[in-house]
Amino acid sequence: MQQNNELNSKTIKSDLNSTYKTEAYKETKLFRHCFIVLNQDGTVLKAVRSPSLTDSELFLAPMPNTIANDEKFTHAYVVVNGTYINSAGTFEKVQVIIMRGFCGKDSAHDTLYQFSKKSYFTDLLNEMGIKLDNFYYSGECKSDLSIKGIKAIIGLPLANIQFNTKGSKSDVFKTPTIKDETPPELISYIPRGCFSLHSEYDKHLILQAPNMDKLSIPSLVQLSFFNNKDQNIDLDFKALTLSSRDKPNAPVI
Repeated sequence: MQQNNELNSKTIKSDLNSTYKTEAYKETKLFRHCFIVLNQDGTVLKAVRSPSLTDSELFLAPMPNTIANDEKFTHAYVVVNGTYINSAGTFEKVQVIIMRGFCGKDSAHDTLYQFSKKSYFTDLLNEMGIKLDNFYYSGECKSDLSIKGIKAIIGLPLANIQFNTKGSKSDVFKTPTIKDETPPELISYIPRGCFSLHSEYDKHLILQAPNMDKLSIPSLVQLSFFNNKDQNIDLDFKALTLSSRDKPNAPVI
């Protein structure tokens, strides 16, 4: 087991180096988009964004006309299932989170679907060993995480980005198609602690997501990402296995 963990660690470090070389190669065509690749444990394998001047800039690239909503969410996202061939030649399931700032107040998820089909984007993923499969769910996100911050958590569970499920692609997981029937499970690789779920809109949601043990800090969702910019927080967390058909226990807004 220890040997496998060491191999996985070396693989992640190798992927970290290749990620940012690839980003520098084709990042000019990302047009204010960014994306993260997660494995089933919620570990960040890849993180790429549009061009930046310094690593202190926000990882979620800003749009000039974005208007944050009442909950301070600023970006739309879609999650696409896929497969990844790592540097060890091993296939694994991944989810790719594609994000872009609101167009004014509009999340405009349709434009994210269109972007994901562009040849320069799929070519970029192919160079990383990633093949997209099906669109899975969508919503909104927000974060004060810098580019430096996202680089620091590659190889670790995703943290400090907050997601909701307010996207039409997520409705199937929240609305029973037949009265009194249970909607299908939403199997997310985004860690449970990164979700902000609504007591009304998400009441029928059955979420499977990696849990995280968080030490010495309050719930990640309770942190103000917009009032604690560049704050250094020492995180110690552990990715656990997916839960089985339990109701979401993420903080409720």
